[in-house]
Amino acid sequence: MKKYKYIGFIFLLSLVITVSLSSRSKKASGKILKVDGKYAFIKYGTKWKRLKTNYNIYNGSEIKTGKKTRIIIKFSDNSELRIAQKSKIKIEKAFVKSPEERSISTLLIIGKLWAKVSKSKNKNKNFTIKTTNATAGVRGTSFSVSFNDDKSSVISLYTGIVDVESKLAKKNNKKDMRNYDKRKRKEVSGPKEISLEKWNKVVLKQMQKVTVAENGEMNILDMLEVEEQKDEWVAWNSKLDKELEEK
Repeated sequence: MKKYKYIGFIFLLSLVITVSLSSRSKKASGKILKVDGKYAFIKYGTKWKRLKTNYNIYNGSEIKTGKKTRIIIKFSDNSELRIAQKSKIKIEKAFVKSPEERSISTLLIIGKLWAKVSKSKNKNKNFTIKTTNATAGVRGTSFSVSFNDDKSSVISLYTGIVDVESKLAKKNNKKDMRNYDKRKRKEVSGPKEISLEKWNKVVLKQMQKVTVAENGEMNILDMLEVEEQKDEWVAWNSKLDKELEEK
């Protein structure tokens, strides 16, 4: 009888430890600061439920918004992610201890978002926004990312600097390099050799935007601040950014 009690005690203790470790691994790194509208939903596992203010954000969380609804996510380092109406995202990774010790990666599945990223001294791009064909990595800046029905991505930079990498162009270039017949190469004078990474990456400066087509081709354009502020989404976020900077 004592033997069975001992086994039962060990099983119960193991269960408690497992639950404790599980809860630690799912430590929240942010929360929902604001829900503006009626149609916002979140999914941790398999079921969607209506999103409310102060909900915690974990790795793997999926969020979607309906018409006339937008939300603000605030991370522990004070960075903000704002989701526009009719959008869907997935928090692929969210570890935050400080601006220097953070690793945040968000996948924009459809729609539009705005990132206001706290400045970091870390040279690594530890805050990234992805679509199916592009990745934007930053240290501290304000920018908008859209992923459209035609599978194109648009990254618009308002302050700071952001690196944008075309995913599909990189894959295509690697494929081309594999099929390239090295015997036909000839050494010639001229420009220095450039890595594949540089061919597929651009660095946006303030008031520039880049369009990444479905096939990975990129096109950089300059933006006019006066024209941009006519856009309701840009004006709303710019106002919020200014309020944050004045605090």
